[in-house]
Amino acid sequence: MTADVGFPLRVGLIGLSRAGWHLLERGLANCPFRVVSVFDSDAANARRAEQFGVRRTESVEQLCSATDIDLIWVSGCDSLDREITAQAIRSGRDVVVESALALRFDDHQELFSVAQKAGSRALLHCSRSDDSDVRKAMQVIQSGRLGQVRSGRWMSWAYGLCPAGVERGASEFCNGSMIRIAEQILHQMLQLMSSSPRRVSAFDSKWPGLSSESRSALALTVEFTDGALGQVELRLDSPVPLQTGWALSGEHAGYSEGRLHVVSADGEVYESPLTTTADDLDSLARLAFELRQPAGASAEFARLQTLVNLLDAVQRSCETRSVIELS
Repeated sequence: MTADVGFPLRVGLIGLSRAGWHLLERGLANCPFRVVSVFDSDAANARRAEQFGVRRTESVEQLCSATDIDLIWVSGCDSLDREITAQAIRSGRDVVVESALALRFDDHQELFSVAQKAGSRALLHCSRSDDSDVRKAMQVIQSGRLGQVRSGRWMSWAYGLCPAGVERGASEFCNGSMIRIAEQILHQMLQLMSSSPRRVSAFDSKWPGLSSESRSALALTVEFTDGALGQVELRLDSPVPLQTGWALSGEHAGYSEGRLHVVSADGEVYESPLTTTADDLDSLARLAFELRQPAGASAEFARLQTLVNLLDAVQRSCETRSVIELS
């Protein structure tokens, strides 16, 4: 998709998740995307979307063959369905997904090959990219006030395990939740760091009391080619809620919880609040910009490739209890 595509970009939407409804509603206002066609496996849900003036289609195939759309957006749980995503990619249009095409690099490469043959791109839109904490962190990095980022850390403790005594489906719930949360945070990390990941070390722990392979905690460290470190800690078994957001340490200053921390000439540390500026683009505006670039120039497309490689390395590091070098 190139810059001659009209504004707003016309979307064929597969799946009416919360993010899908948000996209529909945003399209009524000043938004770079407008949904013109929708498919949802729940027909009643799809009929409710007609109130927004969109066309309801009866199948994924019908939506993908529409001539009045510029791209296909696969939303919610449907973005985890490889066959649905593959159908969208085979249409030859650019495809936006809300989760990585696959959590293993080899599986991702299969879909990537399909995209290359079809002349399509798959771009990732993570809803958490619009968290105010991430946008402020991006803003202070882009301002140059931090200098080179040397370290970034994100931490979250929460209670998200299945009810006590529930074995059936527990592994899928806990493992799926853990890696999908990590996916969102690693996507943010790749945006915040200025170089490419070089090696990964990750450890997870089993959910106590269960015979399944469910995990209740994940800790990982990513080393980047410029020497910066990115660290993430997740717990799903903590009755104490704690989430830090991004803390960044740079050569000139630091950032945490919306505040800039600067060391003065006499060695004193002082802090000042930060606010996002009016020209700060949200994730939808940035995504629309990427979609308008020639296929070879999309930074987000390259970032998706790196993200899947990183997710694969995290899982292999957990399995082998070793440091994984990234090619």
